[in-house]
Amino acid sequence: MLDDKIKIEDYFVEEIKRVSQLEIDALDEQIKKAHEESFTQMQKELASEAAYERESRMKELESEQSIELSKLQEKLHYDLLAQRSAIAEEVFAAVRSKLIDFTQSKEYETYLLDKVKEAAALGYGEACLYVGKKDFKRLSALCEAFGKCEGKIDEDIVLGGLRVEYEAQGIVLDESFDTSLEEQKEWFYANAGLYVK
Repeated sequence: MLDDKIKIEDYFVEEIKRVSQLEIDALDEQIKKAHEESFTQMQKELASEAAYERESRMKELESEQSIELSKLQEKLHYDLLAQRSAIAEEVFAAVRSKLIDFTQSKEYETYLLDKVKEAAALGYGEACLYVGKKDFKRLSALCEAFGKCEGKIDEDIVLGGLRVEYEAQGIVLDESFDTSLEEQKEWFYANAGLYVK
């Protein structure tokens, strides 16, 4: 499961990098073309004016060009940010969908039992086991597999997974998909290479 999750994440990261780079290259080309066209126009106008007028007009045009390019770059920057966010949301919607599919499979029950057994094997003693509403029917079997534990519903666990709290030791083992997905979003934004320049 972890290898599949990593492969899916790697695929999405690579695809986002590829698509983003294509879009960034296209936007860079637009800016370069706009800059070249503006500069060419400026040179034609200056060629027909006297030396003083040329200098004055050139400064004026450079200022206008700089303002226009600044506006264009700002617009492109915001557009790119919006596209980056849309791509990320699309990726995480697909991941969310795959997680939901997984929670409806037989492997999910095995996954939960394995996580409970791993937590129990730590030997911290009595714990409180939290699952989401949709896993309520599995709660008694999970508590039985754990041993000494109290089972509770956690409204914050929506996608699936579980959380084990050892209150006496102040230890929390969060194996919920919701927390994992949020952590992956943070990692994704920090490491996906979708920087906006």
